[in-house]
Amino acid sequence: MRLISTVLLSLALFSSPLVAEDLKLKNGAELIVEQDLRSPRDTVLLAFLGGAGLLKPTEQGLSEILTLILNEGPDGVSAADFKKELFLLGGELSYSAGSRQTFVSVTAPAANLAKVIELAMATLKKPKFDAENYQIAMAKLTASVAQQEDNMASQLRYFALRDVFANHPDVLDGNTSRTSLKNLNLEKVKATLPKLFDARYLLTVATGPSSPADLEKVLNSELEKSGFLAPKLEKRVFANPAKDVKNKGQKVVLLNKAGATDNQIRYIVRRKIPLDNPDMVALDLANKALGEGMQGSLFKVLREQRGLTYSAGSGISDNLGYFGVSSFASTDKLANLMKGIDEVVAKQATIVIDKPTADLLKGDALTRFKESRELPGDRLVQVINARVYGRDLAFSEKEDEFIAKSSEADITRLGKEFFSVKDANIYIMGDKTKLLPVLKGLGFKDVRVVEPAAVL
Repeated sequence: MRLISTVLLSLALFSSPLVAEDLKLKNGAELIVEQDLRSPRDTVLLAFLGGAGLLKPTEQGLSEILTLILNEGPDGVSAADFKKELFLLGGELSYSAGSRQTFVSVTAPAANLAKVIELAMATLKKPKFDAENYQIAMAKLTASVAQQEDNMASQLRYFALRDVFANHPDVLDGNTSRTSLKNLNLEKVKATLPKLFDARYLLTVATGPSSPADLEKVLNSELEKSGFLAPKLEKRVFANPAKDVKNKGQKVVLLNKAGATDNQIRYIVRRKIPLDNPDMVALDLANKALGEGMQGSLFKVLREQRGLTYSAGSGISDNLGYFGVSSFASTDKLANLMKGIDEVVAKQATIVIDKPTADLLKGDALTRFKESRELPGDRLVQVINARVYGRDLAFSEKEDEFIAKSSEADITRLGKEFFSVKDANIYIMGDKTKLLPVLKGLGFKDVRVVEPAAVL
C-alpha cells in the first residue's frame, strides 16, 4: 500500500486535479486518468496484479533481483547512456514489486511521454539478462539481506509474520534470507519476468496535464506496439487473510541467535478484523487510544515499579488481520518484562473512553482522512487498493462520515474486544542456551527452536 502511495502521492504536491475518468484501452483493460493541469509532467503507473506473492517462499528475492536489473535499462544500452537519455527527455522510469503487484512507473513531459514509455517497454522486452548484471544485482540484494539479519527486531518480524501466516502471499513481499539466496539463479530470474509482468493482469492509472483522450491514445499506441495489450484479460484476487483466521492454539517459537546479549519479543494474535464497516473505524480509534496510551502505563509498571528500562509498541493490521505487541529485554529482565506486558495490555483493555478523549481521537482521524485525499493521485491510490485488496471503495470514500459517528461506547467496546495478548503466538529471538531455562520457568513447556539456517 505504501509503495503505491509513494509513487503517486509524491508526484505533484501543489496541483489541483480535476475529476478522474474511468476509460478502457483497446483491449478492454481498465485505464483510470485524473487530469492535473498544474503538474508539469504526466505520470503513468502500469500495475501488473500478482507480485512476489506468486513466487515460492524458497524463491523470494527473485522479484528484487529482477527489478534491480530492469532499472539498469534495456540490453544493448549502457546504464550511463540509459540515464542520460531519460535526463534529456526530462523523464523518470522505475520498476518495483510488492506482494500483490508489480509496477512500471513512467513520468515525463507530455511531448516525451511516448518515448519514455517506449524505453520502459523495450527494457521489459529485452532486459540486461547477463552474468555481470545478475551478479551486481545479487550483491546488492545480499547486502540488504545481511543488514536485515543483523538487526534482530527486523529479522524477528520477518520470520514471525511469515510463520504465523503460513507464507500467505500478503507476507511474501520479495524480501528474502541468506538461506533462500542460495536457491536463486539467473535462469530463475528470467522465468520470473513473464510471471510478474503479465499483460493479462494490467491495470493502468495516469495523472498529469494531458487530456484523458491524449493519454489513452499514447498508451494504446505504445502498449500495442510493444505487445503489452493482451488479447484476453484475466482477473486475479488473493484470498484476504484477515477474513480467514484459523488459530491453532498458542505456540512459542525461539529464533536462535548464538551469543546474543539482548532479546527481541513479538506477540501476534490472529484476529478476524472488521473490514469496511463502522467497527473497523472504531477499532482504529481504539488502537490509537490504547496502543499509544500503553506507553504511559508501561512506564509506571515496568520502569517505576520494576526498574526496567524497556518499552513496547502495539499495532493492528487490517489487511493481514492481527493484533501485535513487540518489545525487547536483556535475559535477566526478560521474565519480568513478559509478565509486565501481559499485565499492561490487560489493564489497557479495561479503560473506558470518555467523550473528550473520543472527540480528540476523531478530530485527529478526520485530519488524517482529509490529508490522505488532498493530493492529485489520491483517488487513483484508493482505486488501486480496492482492486488489489478486494476492499470496498465506496466505504473508504465515506469513511469520514463513520469517523464522525463513532461513539465513545463503540470505541471502548472494540478496544475491549481486540486489545489482548491472551493466547498470542510468542516469538522470541536470542541465545537459546540462555533463554530456554527462562521460558520454561515462565511455564512454557513446548518451545519450538528455529536455527537461522532454517529461516527461508
